Amino acid sequence: MRGKLTRDGLPGRKQSLGQLVAHILMAHSLSGTLTNYSANAREVEILGTIHGHLSAALPHTKIEQDPLIRGKDFQLRPDLVVVHKGESVVVEVKRFKRIPGNNVLEGFAKLERYLEALGTREGILYLVPSKPQDDVVTLTVLREIAGGLASIYIVTPSSVIENFDEVLTEPGWQPNSSIQ
Repeated sequence: MRGKLTRDGLPGRKQSLGQLVAHILMAHSLSGTLTNYSANAREVEILGTIHGHLSAALPHTKIEQDPLIRGKDFQLRPDLVVVHKGESVVVEVKRFKRIPGNNVLEGFAKLERYLEALGTREGILYLVPSKPQDDVVTLTVLREIAGGLASIYIVTPSSVIENFDEVLTEPGWQPNSSIQ
């Protein structure tokens, strides 16, 4: 995923905020740091590391960790919400030990609810790499949510991408052909 960044590290016209955040999450330095955590590491530690990485890469952007979203009949807590100039991107982080099928479906379902509640059109499902040597790729999935098309960027180790064929055949999910 290539695109020009402005001086403040924010997207120019060629990249959306979601694409930029997905690109930053693909960084090898972040993957290396996250794979050093033990299997027993608390989620708050992992989210804090990701939050710090994004804050350093996007210093003029608001990044909220575990914000509370209240509606008439609900309360939601996405892992991260990145906000800049009226655009927002929801980031859902998942860890897995084997094939991430259930985690992917759970992450998709959560992202859909978050996107609908926030009225935003971009979300990221970040599957934390388990090995430092894992290459990380982005797969874009398009989903109709609340009458509009939403882009969900799956940032995942390339070693698990082959297992997404089964997951992405769920009704309503349309893989976009861009793996980057």
